[in-house]
Amino acid sequence: MPYQFDIDYRFPLCVWLPAMALAVLPAGVRADSPSPWEQTLAERGIDASAAGLVEYLRKLHPGEAEAARSRELIDRLGSRDFAEREAAAAELARMPVPPTEALRKAAAGDDAEVRWRARRLLELGGRSPVLYAVLKLLELRPAPEAVDALLMAVPLCEERHLRQAADAALASCVRPEDAPRLREALAHEESSIRAAAALALGAAAGEAAREDLASLLEGPAQAEVVAIAAARALADLGDRRCLPVLVRLLDADDLDVRIDAAATLRALTGQRFGYAAYERSENRTAAVDAWRAWVETSGTRATLSYPVKHDDLGASHLNGHILIAFGYKNHVTEFDAERKPVWKYQLQGAFSAEKLASGHVLIASYGPNRVVEVDPETGSPVWEYRPPSCLNARALPSGNVLIAAHTAKKVLEVSRDGEIVWEYASQHNCYDARRLENGNTLIAAQQTVIEIDPAGRTVWSHEARGSVYGVQPLPGGNVLLADNSRGAVEITRDHKTVWEFKTNGAFDAHRTPTGTTLISTNSSFCEVTRDGEVLWTMAGGGHGRARR
Repeated sequence: MPYQFDIDYRFPLCVWLPAMALAVLPAGVRADSPSPWEQTLAERGIDASAAGLVEYLRKLHPGEAEAARSRELIDRLGSRDFAEREAAAAELARMPVPPTEALRKAAAGDDAEVRWRARRLLELGGRSPVLYAVLKLLELRPAPEAVDALLMAVPLCEERHLRQAADAALASCVRPEDAPRLREALAHEESSIRAAAALALGAAAGEAAREDLASLLEGPAQAEVVAIAAARALADLGDRRCLPVLVRLLDADDLDVRIDAAATLRALTGQRFGYAAYERSENRTAAVDAWRAWVETSGTRATLSYPVKHDDLGASHLNGHILIAFGYKNHVTEFDAERKPVWKYQLQGAFSAEKLASGHVLIASYGPNRVVEVDPETGSPVWEYRPPSCLNARALPSGNVLIAAHTAKKVLEVSRDGEIVWEYASQHNCYDARRLENGNTLIAAQQTVIEIDPAGRTVWSHEARGSVYGVQPLPGGNVLLADNSRGAVEITRDHKTVWEFKTNGAFDAHRTPTGTTLISTNSSFCEVTRDGEVLWTMAGGGHGRARR
């Protein structure tokens, strides 16, 4: 439950409001509306201009003066003057690098006011949501003067979503004249900076970067993160020298490197071979061998698709907004970052809704048994299919639609022409279905979650305590379940529970791009942090699902 405090100890909402997931404005929203990124920075009092963003990045490397200022501000958290306490906390909240250790000591001290304020500052989540907002704004509004500051910020982007945002921001900001600076960075002692410079050089110099990038592919001392960056940049140029290196990196020690290598190979070649990055080494061998054989034969002449467009399985196109299918309440509503409705569509039994890259919304209507794709700008359906008892529908990168047909006990893959191109018959009711990176399908069928290959053979299964109405594969191989008897549960492939949020009647659980989890029950929706703090709740559900 959310923390409850005495009124005298409440901190201003503008400081404590949690950062939402962040991205560009979707179609249909006014261009002059502040983006979620700008809202996040405004909450911390950070200037969202190009100069302000660059200044924030440069302050990510504090010196002794900044450390001394942090200590002074923490002392002021216990001031007798309320305004001074407020101002000190607000300045600490704006710091690019929070004094985490000092705040932890203050949170364990004797002064109740200081303890509370320090604890709340720690709960703000450090720099991650603000840094993400800065990076995304620089991607949206390129500032060439930010290139150096972005490069130096890369080692601080330890989480995958931050690294991806930094790569995108650099690719957006660099210009051809930055190539000499980026070539210098290829020799930096920090491997993450070398990797970022390689990707950015490909974006800035294009064909002229080929040989620089090729020199980074091999070598006994070459870091995996640098090799995958160079290979990805060469893949964007259609350079076949990247292919054997990408195959080699399918066995990299770093899981993220394996994920990127597989995604690049799939997008570049259109091949799959059943590879899953999260599998143990011995279970990846056959797929890696198949990839290697393909590269050595067909790969020398096969048509390559470049620049690379990665599969968007699991990607969010909601751009910081929240999309909720209200189930038996018979409507789908999109909310902005402040949870104000911006679009609504009435449809009976709207059990699931997914925002597509086009801006359209794919809705599964249970009862009428319709899967409908709607254009929010016109409010009109642009495509429809009528499967039996559909609980979920998700678009695949191919353009086909994957449907969980509940009491029909089937999972269907349907083309846009209405043809069933793949089908799986289950022994149990099918509540949810997800296509995985290796081409397999993850299915929630009553109390069992199974992974099946394209031939319908079960390659993995998990028995839950209650009925599993929602299932989400996570990038590292873990699986997030909505267990009706437990709540939201994250498990590993060897069935260990690594995270859990208990709630009654869980109907769906969805991990957002920034690490929070949206949980839908048979009557409400909420968003929770990794630490279990409830950020918001919304009543009025009826077996629906929420996305961000």
